[in-house]
Amino acid sequence: MANKIGKWNLDEFITFLLIHASYADLEYSDEERVISKSLLSAEDYDEISAAYDDMGEYEITESIISYKGLHYPTVPQKQELLGRMTQIFEADGDFSKLEKKLYEFYNKLL
Repeated sequence: MANKIGKWNLDEFITFLLIHASYADLEYSDEERVISKSLLSAEDYDEISAAYDDMGEYEITESIISYKGLHYPTVPQKQELLGRMTQIFEADGDFSKLEKKLYEFYNKLL
């Protein structure tokens, strides 16, 4: 998958973003995992998940930012991504302070 970074289609990118959002509260719940896996085949999900696991926080943020012009160049598209993050944050029934901080960070950054 490392050779595909920078070439992810929209569903692969969203899956990566959702995995990252899921770890905001340091816990990847079963509910969050189901949502994150919903866009891809099991094999593709495993590849995206492995790529995520191999990155540090800086690389993850840089990867997300690098797709701005491709997958979310407009305000409505940005809001769609933030909405998907919110869906993940609310999946376990607790929109925690850590999740709110990550949401605000990406709301300002993107």
